[in-house]
Amino acid sequence: MAQFAESSSCRRKNILNYFDEQTVEHCNHCDNCAYESAKATAHSAEDGLFLIQVLGSLRAKCTEDQLFKLIMDTHTESLPNALQIHPLRGKGKSKALNVWEATLSMLKKQDYVDTYKGDLRVTHMGMQWKASLERAASVTVSTKPKTAAHAEEELRLRNALKEWRVNRAKAESVPAYIIFNDATLEELVTKKPYTLVTLNEITGFGELKVERYGKEILRIIRETGKDRILEQARLDLIKIRSSKNAGDSFYLFKRGHKPEEIAEKTGFALNTIYRHLEGFVFDGELDPHDILRDERIREINKVLDQYGLDLLSSIKERLPEEVDYREIGIVRANWIKKHWEDLETERILSSG
Repeated sequence: MAQFAESSSCRRKNILNYFDEQTVEHCNHCDNCAYESAKATAHSAEDGLFLIQVLGSLRAKCTEDQLFKLIMDTHTESLPNALQIHPLRGKGKSKALNVWEATLSMLKKQDYVDTYKGDLRVTHMGMQWKASLERAASVTVSTKPKTAAHAEEELRLRNALKEWRVNRAKAESVPAYIIFNDATLEELVTKKPYTLVTLNEITGFGELKVERYGKEILRIIRETGKDRILEQARLDLIKIRSSKNAGDSFYLFKRGHKPEEIAEKTGFALNTIYRHLEGFVFDGELDPHDILRDERIREINKVLDQYGLDLLSSIKERLPEEVDYREIGIVRANWIKKHWEDLETERILSSG
């Protein structure tokens, strides 16, 4: 059974040969044949990325059958309303259904997509593959070539950092290179540190400079690269969601245990338990209302809508004192989910 399951050749052929019915023909219908067909008929990178983008943009659960009906615009009257009105409806009509079926089979075989209770979802590996393709600019997902978009973002960031450096140097009555030199400037532009910890890894930034200038520099980087910051936050949540410990916390929570009880049972800190739950809020398997009061969610969302993915400490400063970081994290995970879905939809629509 293990050999049969792990084989990459035609399933039907293996079964017939096992019962001494020798055949050299492939059935062209099983998952392995579909995978081989996908390699021959589907433009794997472009088509695979498209399916992952579609699945990532959905706010409703979706089976294989529903996915194909959505992108092919066939029998859509049987789809849930959220899928019927989806902006990507019919965007796959230019290719045959068997191409999409083969492409999905290939994605599943490579563990980029799996099913959970019958519904499709993109795995952590799938998200990483998608990100690597986009970084390599193998597929265009925006109105401009990705290299041009990156160059434009880097130019904005470089100019913003130069302007800040000049103003800061004047305020401190020192030469601009004392704040940071041009080599450090270029490293900030290319690496775009996301946190104070990663800023500390930039050449020329020790603890003193991070403490003195860190928050201002990160604010500039965030303001000039909001999409990238959103993507990094999304990948962080996917990584959390995919860990076994997070799965254990989710299981206990769904069985009625409070986060404090889960922390006591598992031995993890309460902050860690909330981080685990953030991953499942982002994944859509938990709703913030399962954890927090409506009023608390509204007041945190109000600040997030105004200031976006600022440092958590900055978000906290703008909220009542009784709001803690754990609550902000839960609401923030859902905020990231919604804004990422909107961004993905915009990207796919703009790509034609």
